Amino acid sequence: MRAVAWWLAPLTGLLLVATFTALLEAPPDAAYYAAWSRVPQWGYLDHPGAAAWPLIPCPANALPLLITWLPFFALLGSTAIVLPILRHCQVNPRLYPALFLAPIWLASGLVWTPDIPLLLAWHFALYLLLTQRALPLLIPLAIIATAAKIYGLWAVFLWLATLWTHPRGRPWALAACAAAAATYLLTGLEATAFQLQRLASPSSFVAWRLVGGPLGLILAQIAVLGLPASAIIAHGLCRRTQGRPLADATPNTAPSQQRRVLALCGGGALLPFASAAFFTPIEANWLALAHLPLFCLGATQLPQHLPRWWRPTLAVHASLLAALLILALGLVDLGRHDPLRRMRGWRAWSAHFPTQGCDLILADRYQWAATLQLYHGRPAATFDAWPPARGSAVRPSALDTLVAPAEAQTLLLVWAERPPPISLTQAWPATCRQGVVSAPAHWGAPPQSRYQVRAKDPKDCVAIP
Repeated sequence: MRAVAWWLAPLTGLLLVATFTALLEAPPDAAYYAAWSRVPQWGYLDHPGAAAWPLIPCPANALPLLITWLPFFALLGSTAIVLPILRHCQVNPRLYPALFLAPIWLASGLVWTPDIPLLLAWHFALYLLLTQRALPLLIPLAIIATAAKIYGLWAVFLWLATLWTHPRGRPWALAACAAAAATYLLTGLEATAFQLQRLASPSSFVAWRLVGGPLGLILAQIAVLGLPASAIIAHGLCRRTQGRPLADATPNTAPSQQRRVLALCGGGALLPFASAAFFTPIEANWLALAHLPLFCLGATQLPQHLPRWWRPTLAVHASLLAALLILALGLVDLGRHDPLRRMRGWRAWSAHFPTQGCDLILADRYQWAATLQLYHGRPAATFDAWPPARGSAVRPSALDTLVAPAEAQTLLLVWAERPPPISLTQAWPATCRQGVVSAPAHWGAPPQSRYQVRAKDPKDCVAIP
C-alpha cells in the first residue's frame, strides 16, 4: 500500500478536477482574463498582465474551451512540482490527501485566476530553495511571479531572505529581486496605486475588523484548506509556539536548512496579510503562498503513527467532497443555495441576447460584459467606458480601456442592477429592440437581466434581426 500511496491522492485530485471541469463552465472572472488577451499588454489597471498571457496565441473561437480546460493542465503542472517537494521533505504519503484534496487545491483547477501562474512560480522556486539546485532559474520565476500578482514581488523578497545565508545563492537571489523590481515597474505600479487609494478611504478601517477581520480570515483558511490540512498546519504552528525547535541540534544540517526555508517562506507569506487583516479585508486566497511550506513544516513534525484526530477529519472532508460531486452531477438541485451555481449556465444565458449586428456590448458589470464577449466574440466593456474621457478613472478595468465606444453605430446594453446612464441613451437615441432575460435558479447569471439594442440612427436598426 505504501508503494502506491504517494500517487493515489494526487491522481484522485486530478480526476475530481477533470470531472468538475467537464460538468461545469468557466466563471465570469475567467472570461474577464480571456478578454484581456485580445489586446496584449504588460499590465492593466486591475492586475498585472500575466493572467492573460497564456491565452494570447489562442483563436477567439477556441477561448471558451481553452479557459475551461487550461486550469486542469495548470493543476497537472502544480502536481508535478509539489510532489517532489513533499518527497524531498519526507512528508508521510498518508498525509497527501490533506493537500491534494484540499478545496483550494481543487478550486485552482476550476477558477482560473492570477493565482495559478504565481503559485506555479512560487512552488517551483520553493523546490529550488530546498534542493539548492538550478538557482539561476529564480530569475525567470521572479518575472512570472511579479507579473502574475502584485504581491509576487514580496514572494521574491522571501527568496532573497532565504538565500542570504548561502553565499553561493546570494547573487542569483539578488538578480531575481532586480528582475522582479523591473517587472513590477512595467506591470504593477498603476494597480498598486489603485489598491492604495481604496485602502486609504475613510471606510477602510472599521472597529469590528479588529475582531472580525482576523477571525474571519482564520475561518476562511479552514474553509479553503479543509479540516485535515488545517489541523496539520495548526499542529506545526503549536509546536513552534510551545518552544519546540524547528531545526536540529546541529544548525548546518540539511534538515535544519530545510525547516528554515519552510519557516521563512511560510511565516513570511502569512504574517503580513494576517497583520493587515486588522485594518482592511483580506481575501482568503491571498494567503495561498503560505499553505504549502506551512503544510510541509507541520507534516514533518507529526509522529509516524498519526494522531487520533487524523481519521475523523479525513472522513469529514471526504464526505464534503462527495457532496460537492453530487452537486456537480446535478443529482440534487439546491437552486440559489448551490455553492457551484456560479459555474453554471453562462453559455445558455449569453445565447439569449441579440448580438448580431451590434458593434459593441456595454454592461453594468464587467463580469457580464466579459462573458458576453467570450461567447459572442464581440468587443465589450462596462458602462463606465462612456464617455471615453472618464472611462479609466471611474472603473480601472482592462475592458474599458480596450474599446472605442464613439465608433460604434449600434450597441447592446445589458444590466441587472444599474441601468445605463442617460448619456448613453442620448448618444444612441434609437431603440431597436429591448427585453428581459430570466435565468433559472441553478444558473450563476442574475435572475433577471434587461437589455436594449440601440443605434445612433434609426436606419441602423434595419441590420438588427
